[in-house]
Amino acid sequence: MDRTGIIRRAIAAYRTPRLYRQLNGQVSIKDIYQYLVEALPKRALTKRLANSPDKGAAVIKALDVVLNYIRRMPANKQQDYAIRYLKDFLTFRRDLKLAYYTYQQMSRLRVLQDSENIKLSRDNGSLYEFRLGRETDSQEQKVKAHVVLKADVRGSTEITRLLVEKKLNPATHFSMNFFGPITKLLERFGAQKVFVEGDALILTVMEIGGISTQALTVANACGLARKILSVMEAQNSQNRAHNLPKLELGLGIAFTGDAPAYLYDEQRKIMISPAINEADRLSSCSTELRHDTAWRRSKRHRVEVMQEYTEKKATGEKCRLRYNVNGIELASPAFNKLKSEMVLHKLKIHSRSGDSHHYHVGRFVDRQGSSHWLVIRQAPIKGWREGELVEGLPDSDESFYEVITDTDLIGRVKEKLNSRYSRNQSDVESELESPLQLESDS
Repeated sequence: MDRTGIIRRAIAAYRTPRLYRQLNGQVSIKDIYQYLVEALPKRALTKRLANSPDKGAAVIKALDVVLNYIRRMPANKQQDYAIRYLKDFLTFRRDLKLAYYTYQQMSRLRVLQDSENIKLSRDNGSLYEFRLGRETDSQEQKVKAHVVLKADVRGSTEITRLLVEKKLNPATHFSMNFFGPITKLLERFGAQKVFVEGDALILTVMEIGGISTQALTVANACGLARKILSVMEAQNSQNRAHNLPKLELGLGIAFTGDAPAYLYDEQRKIMISPAINEADRLSSCSTELRHDTAWRRSKRHRVEVMQEYTEKKATGEKCRLRYNVNGIELASPAFNKLKSEMVLHKLKIHSRSGDSHHYHVGRFVDRQGSSHWLVIRQAPIKGWREGELVEGLPDSDESFYEVITDTDLIGRVKEKLNSRYSRNQSDVESELESPLQLESDS
């Protein structure tokens, strides 16, 4: 610092403000600093002060006193100034960086005053609300995760056409027999409508932090899906009475461990979530599998998933074919979430055809306190090639999950669970009675 002259300039900079106040502003700060570092000659400064010779001489005399003091300053005093300058310089650099970071973060914040913008930011979880103490209790809790239930409605177009031909109102028919009963079920399972059309129905169940009863998101979605199928069966009864074709559904349930995002189209709220696309895939049904069902072994199972293979690419990209006719398919993340929500007992049951199937069974309580049984079937994804089931093709050990709706199969699974429980209880009782029996025999 000494060789580059920084110490000399630093000392001059520290002494300049004091001199400026002492001279009552007769000389500019810049001229004082340049004179002390000997960048401004005395002759040049004298010319600038030529308007008042008496004051000019006094000013130059005061500047010379400080200049001579700087020239004769001891080394230890110069070192003190050097340390002071280093501290101030590093502090200044730090504050500049913090100021830049602060302004950078502040540029990302907006103070919202428009009610629509406030609602949009709150829905997307990007709103910071600073409420008064008395308003804290009314603050809405944040959404932690959500489930999407997609119902693929098939046959509504044909039913609508026939109703119009019979001079009946399709809106009244579907409202009374389908959409109306489903709407009444939403509160019971904590669901909300996302999208409703004649051939599609998308619902969501939100998981809100801090409320334990709202943590059963997947369980409630499964219970709601079963009830929707019951509503469809009731409508089909009405359709038979009016000589109308049957309505068919395919339901898919997907889970995402984050809150959804939202957009607004005027007053219409639009939810954005990857679970919507996943539920849409799960609810679909392949035309190839639907029209030719010779491959089916059990009519109690309403969902099957195949992986299609070709001769050229036996291990190529995965192409999944789904059969979902009045069935409910559960995505793997949703099943994992379900296992954390409720106690599921795994059972293995042999069918009449000789196949063995794995089922997960348990009970949950909906938002109104009613208890429901859930039976989930876990089955491997099978191979499919040229319109037939194939065995022995290379494939992963992936499984798919179906929510069982057949009442006879559910009853059989429950009987199996009860028999296992009774057997376990008798084993425990025999173990407790054995020591007493041995003691009595002795």
